[in-house]
Amino acid sequence: MYYELKLMPVHDSNGQLLNIFGTGRNVTENARAYQKLQQNIRQLQLSNNEVNQYIRNIDYVLHVGGIRMARYNPETQTLSIFRDTNTVEYSLTLARALNYVDDSFKRRVLFIIRNMDSLTNKPIHADIKTTLRKRGGNMLHLQLHFVPVHDENGQVTYYFGMCRDISEIKIIEEKLAAETLRAQEVEIVKNAFLHNMSFEIRTPLNTVVGLAELFQMEHSQEDEVVFIKEIKENS
Repeated sequence: MYYELKLMPVHDSNGQLLNIFGTGRNVTENARAYQKLQQNIRQLQLSNNEVNQYIRNIDYVLHVGGIRMARYNPETQTLSIFRDTNTVEYSLTLARALNYVDDSFKRRVLFIIRNMDSLTNKPIHADIKTTLRKRGGNMLHLQLHFVPVHDENGQVTYYFGMCRDISEIKIIEEKLAAETLRAQEVEIVKNAFLHNMSFEIRTPLNTVVGLAELFQMEHSQEDEVVFIKEIKENS
């Protein structure tokens, strides 16, 4: 139980203490409410620290993985790229964003933008080749993943997603495709070589076998000279 007590001295005209007047009340509920409030504040601080640590971990993963968060607003046709969870690194208009897309991918990007501008509820996934170059001269390839975000009425308001650098993966895929093509060409040459060699060997071998069999058949002595000559030449 918590009890609040207030005391007030009572003096006479000469300033002498006559008595002490006091009032009190039960403040148990107020005290418990205050303790509960302090406990909630401490819990909120702990939760806030956990959230901040979680955000720092997300930012670290994004940085190490070459990933950026992205947001597309159909109303303003603006694409925002975030360096971390709170910092906008680039804010691109539609025209400027298209300027960074390779010509061979612009039709695909325009199709994606039309879908988002029409507020489609379907997720958006695409691999895009840009006109930008990374260190070393390799072209920058981006992998985009967007999902629609709805308001309280279920209407699509914007698209949130991830933008990932997949340039190294594309380089490996291109090298693998080139090696596969080279292996196929080698296989074709090998098969052609074996086919030709089989033909080149089979023709004179048939002659050698055929003439050798003639020795076992009736023949004149003069023919043996011809048989031996042909066998030597085909051998």
